[in-house]
Amino acid sequence: MKSVIVITGKNNSGKTTTALKIKEHFPSTKGFISLSADTKDEITLLDLGRGDRLPLMSRYFESDADVGAYRYLQSTFDYASNVEFDDKGVVIVDEIGRLELRGEGFDFLMRHLLSLSVNLIITVRTEFLEDVVRHYEIEADCFSPGNLEEIIRKIKSLNPDWN
Repeated sequence: MKSVIVITGKNNSGKTTTALKIKEHFPSTKGFISLSADTKDEITLLDLGRGDRLPLMSRYFESDADVGAYRYLQSTFDYASNVEFDDKGVVIVDEIGRLELRGEGFDFLMRHLLSLSVNLIITVRTEFLEDVVRHYEIEADCFSPGNLEEIIRKIKSLNPDWN
């Protein structure tokens, strides 16, 4: 069973902000961050490795694929699934939840990353945590968004060369 660092909290609790701060501490971190517009009508996907931003979800997309109030672009999830990762380092995936539990969204990417030796950090809403742990058969080392220093210590303990 693979151990995964999980940043977990309620909606708008700071999970994504914490993930971005981890990237500041470990600049070589790769992965994906889901960024909401101020109006919360659109979400873009930030590729931490390349710096690309792609449209991910919107209340206004013309698409049959939806989750909650949003419609999403499968092509953006396909892009994420086709990015190559080294078999080491830190990878963040923000956010794992309802779509992945249906076998959609980042599900393919998650399964691939779990097969690598990367130190995987995911964000998960509290309401989905138990189901995500069961779905991916992972051991979750959970942190709330306010525990950035603890998360950094944990990452450094997994990678002594980074101290």
